Amino acid sequence: MSVTLQQFKNIKAFLEANPDGGYEEWHEQYRPVREKKNIQYPEEFEQWWCTFPASMNFMFKGRKFTGTRALRDDKFKTFEAYNKAKKETNFTDEEMLYCLKVEVETRKMRSWEHTNPKYNDFQYMKATVAYLNGCRFAYWKDEELKELSDDTESNSA
Repeated sequence: MSVTLQQFKNIKAFLEANPDGGYEEWHEQYRPVREKKNIQYPEEFEQWWCTFPASMNFMFKGRKFTGTRALRDDKFKTFEAYNKAKKETNFTDEEMLYCLKVEVETRKMRSWEHTNPKYNDFQYMKATVAYLNGCRFAYWKDEELKELSDDTESNSA
C-alpha cells in the first residue's frame, strides 16, 4: 500500500509525538475510511439478488449440501452487469428472475438426485458478475419451472 506525502507526514508527526504509542493507536487515528455506497437498487434487481444463491451451501429434502465458495460478487458490480446483460439480451426483469429460479431449482434437484451424496451442482455455477457477463441465464428461458416440495430451503445468505 502506498501513502501520500501528507499521510507520511501525519504518520511521522504522530510517531514522534507518541514514541510509546503503538500501531493500533495510529491506525485508529489515521486509517482510511471507506465510504459506504448508499445506493437504492430497483425492487426487481433486489428480488433477483435475493434469489441468487449467496454460497454453495443449501438444504434440500432433508439433505445438507456444502461447498467452499461464495457465489455473490460485489452488489454494485453485479447491478452494472445485470443492466448490461438485460440490455444485450432484451430480457425483462421478470424473464431474468424466471431464468434464475429455473436454474437454481434445477441445480438443487440435480444435486439431490446424483448418485454421489457429496455432489453439489452449484460448484459449476458462476459467481454473479461472470454469470451475467456470460449471459448464462438465457439458456434457461425456455425451460419449465418445476415447483419443488415445500421442504425446500433457499441457499444461505
